[in-house]
Amino acid sequence: MSKYRKQMLRLIASKKKVDCAPINTLHQEHSQELQTQVEQICDMATLMRKAVQVDDEEYCQVQEKIAQLELENKELRELMSFSKEILLPEKPHQPPQCGK
Repeated sequence: MSKYRKQMLRLIASKKKVDCAPINTLHQEHSQELQTQVEQICDMATLMRKAVQVDDEEYCQVQEKIAQLELENKELRELMSFSKEILLPEKPHQPPQCGK
């Protein structure tokens, strides 16, 4: 679209002796402004990709730690139940003793 505008401006300028410098200056300023905005958007997109990557890595690490702790907790509960069985054996039923 900007090429069309430039061509039209040249055509008009060739037909009429109009001072095109102010229009060209505005066009260049607008183009520079757009270029700056595009660069800022690209920078933000790069930063957002990096943030997502860091979040994904942290999420994986947290999930691995949770799985590890759950397994450790399960094993500790088993050990605790074994130690309870050893330390607190069930008392066998003893027949009542007759008074001596």
